[in-house]
Amino acid sequence: MRKIFLDCGAYRGESVKKVLTKFHDFDIYSFEPNPHLWKFHDELPNKLYKTLVWVDDHSQEFYLDNGDFDGSSVYPQKKNLIRKSSITVQAIDFSKFIVRKFKKRDFIILKMDIEGAEYEVLQKMINDKTIEYINELFIEFHYSKIGLDRSIHKTLCLDLQKRGINPQPWDALVKHKNDKSLETIELSYNDWCSEHT
Repeated sequence: MRKIFLDCGAYRGESVKKVLTKFHDFDIYSFEPNPHLWKFHDELPNKLYKTLVWVDDHSQEFYLDNGDFDGSSVYPQKKNLIRKSSITVQAIDFSKFIVRKFKKRDFIILKMDIEGAEYEVLQKMINDKTIEYINELFIEFHYSKIGLDRSIHKTLCLDLQKRGINPQPWDALVKHKNDKSLETIELSYNDWCSEHT
C-alpha cells in the first residue's frame, strides 16, 4: 500500500510544499502543462508530468493567463485570461493514468485546480470507475469562470458524494489557523488505515 498525492494543476509547486510541511512519506505526482512554470519544480521531490490533465491523450490548445499564469485553461472563454494567446500542449487521459499507476488498495489524495477541466475529467473518472481509487478530493471549482451552468456543477458534486467522495476546498497559499486541509488528510489516512489493517 502506497500513499499518493496527485497534484493536478501544480503551478509553482505550492501544493507540494504544503504537503511536505506535514507529510514526508507520500509519493507526489504533479501535473503542469505550462512550460513557464516547470522551472519551479526543479528542486522539489515530486514527479512532474509536463502534461494537461484531461480525458484523452491528444494534444490540446491551452489558453494562457499571461499575468502570473495561474488561470491558464483549455477553455478560451474562461474569465481572467488577460490575453487569448494559446500554446499546444500534450494531454493525458487521467483515468487511464490512474489505472496504469495505482491500485485500489493505495491511499490516494487527489488535488485539482485545473481551471474548469475538472468537470470533464471527474465525469470521465465516474464513468470509468477510476473515482473508486480516490480516498480524498481537494478541489477548486471553476464553473462560473467557464460559463458552466450551476446545475451541472451540483449534479457532479452529488454524483461524487454518492460514491463516497466529499469534495473539499484546497488553497496551497492559505496558512492561517482555519485551514484544516492537512489535518483532514491526516485524519482520513488514519481512519483508512484502521479499516485496512
